[in-house]
Amino acid sequence: DSIFFLDIGANAGSFCLLPVLDKRMKCWCYEPNKEVYEILEENISLNSLEGRVKSFNIGVWEKNVVKELKIPVDPSDSGLSTFGTNPTRFKYDDKSGEYTIETMECKSLDSHLSEMGMTEKVDGIKIDTEGAELFVLHGAESILKRDKPFLIVEYDDKNTAAFGYKAEDIKHYLFHIGYKYLGTFTQGGDLYASWDNPNGAPILDPGNKKPTWEVRF
Repeated sequence: DSIFFLDIGANAGSFCLLPVLDKRMKCWCYEPNKEVYEILEENISLNSLEGRVKSFNIGVWEKNVVKELKIPVDPSDSGLSTFGTNPTRFKYDDKSGEYTIETMECKSLDSHLSEMGMTEKVDGIKIDTEGAELFVLHGAESILKRDKPFLIVEYDDKNTAAFGYKAEDIKHYLFHIGYKYLGTFTQGGDLYASWDNPNGAPILDPGNKKPTWEVRF
C-alpha cells in the first residue's frame, strides 16, 4: 500500500525526501520562501523524486488569502521565515533582526487538495510553520476528520506568540475535532497526534521517538 503525506513548511527538504527510504511513500510539500523553494526543488531532482514528490511555492493558511511573509536578511535563518507579526526570533546573538517582506498567496489544505483534484487518503501531515500551525490545522479540518492522518506539529510558545495564541491551543483544537492521542516530549518542540493508534508514529518518524502520550476518550 502507498503512503501519502503532506509536508507543510518543507524548507529545503527533509521529511519530503523520506520517499528515498521507502518507495511506498509519496509527498506533496509546501514552502513559501522562493529562494528556499528553489533549493527544495533541486534536492527533489537530485534524489530523482519528481514522480513521487510534488512541491508548491505557496503559503498554507486557514483560508485562501494573500499574506506578508517576513524573511530574515541573514540567509542562514531562512528557516525562520514567518507570516507572524513582529518576528523577534530574527534578532539574537549579534544579529540585527532585519527582514524583508514578500507578498505571498496562501491556500487552505482543504481547498488546495480539492482544487488539484486530489482525493487520495492523506496518511500523515508534518507542519512546521514558525507559529502558524493552528491556522494550518483549521484549514485542513475536512481532511483531518475524513482521513484521520497522523500528525507531527511544531509546538513552541515562542513562535505561536507572534500569532496571538498559545501552543496549548493546538492540543485543545485536536482533542476537540476527535484526535484521542497527543504526544509531546519533555524538551518540547514537537507534538505528535494520532486519531486512535499511537503506534502509527513510525509512519513519519524513522527515528522512532517515544513521546509521552496524553489520551482523551
